[in-house]
Amino acid sequence: EAASRWRAEVEARAAPADVTARQTRLAAAFRAAIGPFPDRVPLDARVTGRVEKRGYAVEKIVYTSQPGVFVTAGMFLPDASRFPAPWPAVLVACGHAEVGKAHDSYQRAAALLATNGIAALLFDPVGQGERRQIVDARGKPVCEKCTQEHTSLGAALIPLGRNLAGLMVWDGMRGIDYLASRTDIRGDRLGCMGNSGGGTQTAYLMALDDRVFTAVVSCYLASLQGLLPRTIGPQDAEQNIFGQLAFGMDHADYIVMRAPRPTLVCAATQDFFDIRDTRRAVADARRVYELFAVGDRLAMTEADAKHGFVQPLREAACRFLLRWLADRDQAVAEPPGLEVLSVAEMACLPQGSVLTLPGARSCVDLAAAEARRLAEVRGAGLPPKTLRERARARSGMRPAGAPAAPSRVTVVSTRNEGDVRVERLGIETEPGVVLPGELWTPAAGGPSSGTEPRDVVFVAGDGLTGAAAAIGEIVAAGRRVLAVDPRGMGGTRPAPQQYFDVARHGPNGQDFYLAYLLGQSIVGMQADDIVACGRWLAAADTATVASPAEQAPQPIALVAVGLATVPAVHAAAVHPEVFASCRCEAPPRSWSSYVQDGPLAGQPLPLASLVHGALLDYDLPDLMALTAPGR
Repeated sequence: EAASRWRAEVEARAAPADVTARQTRLAAAFRAAIGPFPDRVPLDARVTGRVEKRGYAVEKIVYTSQPGVFVTAGMFLPDASRFPAPWPAVLVACGHAEVGKAHDSYQRAAALLATNGIAALLFDPVGQGERRQIVDARGKPVCEKCTQEHTSLGAALIPLGRNLAGLMVWDGMRGIDYLASRTDIRGDRLGCMGNSGGGTQTAYLMALDDRVFTAVVSCYLASLQGLLPRTIGPQDAEQNIFGQLAFGMDHADYIVMRAPRPTLVCAATQDFFDIRDTRRAVADARRVYELFAVGDRLAMTEADAKHGFVQPLREAACRFLLRWLADRDQAVAEPPGLEVLSVAEMACLPQGSVLTLPGARSCVDLAAAEARRLAEVRGAGLPPKTLRERARARSGMRPAGAPAAPSRVTVVSTRNEGDVRVERLGIETEPGVVLPGELWTPAAGGPSSGTEPRDVVFVAGDGLTGAAAAIGEIVAAGRRVLAVDPRGMGGTRPAPQQYFDVARHGPNGQDFYLAYLLGQSIVGMQADDIVACGRWLAAADTATVASPAEQAPQPIALVAVGLATVPAVHAAAVHPEVFASCRCEAPPRSWSSYVQDGPLAGQPLPLASLVHGALLDYDLPDLMALTAPGR
């Protein structure tokens, strides 16, 4: 549905004014989704070393992007005897290489520019090279791969309403500040270039920073509409922008948002980014460039290769940048003897980590400080009515005026557990979403206390399997129990998905980010499942399970265990007319505690348990207090 809306909007544009208005709208939505940028502080840039290579030199640079946040970079400088300064310059963003700026192909791209008269600043992104952020007491990275670290950092930022992309974009913008501050650089001739994850950063920077006159994106631009269902699906935290599909921004729009400035798209025909999607994205953007009568400013080049910044793409990138930044349209060939630096030579710091610098703050520190600030701002919390509505809105649960009960409940099988009848159910909470459930009905009896509801909805983070003992204890008190697995838990839990560490991020990583791109949350969907089950149980006749009786709904109790407590407290808080109480057993401490301690302590909290921006309004204990028995 989002793809259809996007296609209709793209093809409806007919005038430059329409494009300009859309550029403004998308840029505002994009910036809001990744979170606010910090204030600019002095760069305090310093050169920590210099390495001479044949045809160019590399200065080792450390600059400050925000207080306590240090960025390590290599400044590739042309030979002044061949190319007198000031030079045009390009910011080079790294892809997902563990060694960051020391990666061979990224160094070769920067060196090729320098040997042709363009300076290049190649910087380490957070989580890579000398900027690993999640380390143990000995300074050793906790996460095996930088992609896992990115996802862990991203998870800590999600409850704050922020995105790792915001930190990465800001580091890049401060890199552009650094280039513009140098007297040997032409501040009016600046570009940006990157491959893979560096292509992601370049796409963002070229769309949001007008100082990027010329941009080259390699092995990234394609289409979310193709990537999500057909190829590898959602990936790292910074590559998934909250609500991106909902507010209508696809890959082609990164180009459209910067029109009419020169842009080159590099692609590999054997990439996991489908070449058909890349060609279509460029074709969509080209219509805008032609509308502005600058069709020659958008180009695409292809290499018959797998994913990577291979030599033909590097050469094409250098040629395009020379044309638009240095006014030289000439063929470029990478010399066979081009030298690059070793990892040790490329290091800016003797300790190899920015976190060893005095006053250094990691991204985890930044997130923890913001969590503490928001807790102070929230203070005593919201009034109950407001809290209920904010929890509904943040989690993306159905509007209050649109309650839903299951469209169909099917009895799959029946068995007896002593004097208790257990009916295995298929509960369709919305078309195509069928949940496994069990209705445990005692032969006789009632609640152990006159103040407790007779009926209970039971959900457990680990699912129905293994929950029989806990369910049996409730049933033994004479209470009827509907045990159900909300989507993504127990019997509906997906197989582990690539790019995500199941121990840290849970099995639902790609499902979570698909919902995230649509501006939704798995928590909200699971909460709606629980509410639907509660509504059905409140009206279900004790004798005929599949056919609710015509009777007044009865109050329901909700019991949740483990991670199921997160959607459960949302369900109970938003719909007190359905649930008279909610008892949480072994819940996570809070989102705030996870943001402040989780990434460093290895505290797991699956992505599917997060709600974007929730901490701006409430934390999990706020909902638990609102839904506790006897509140």
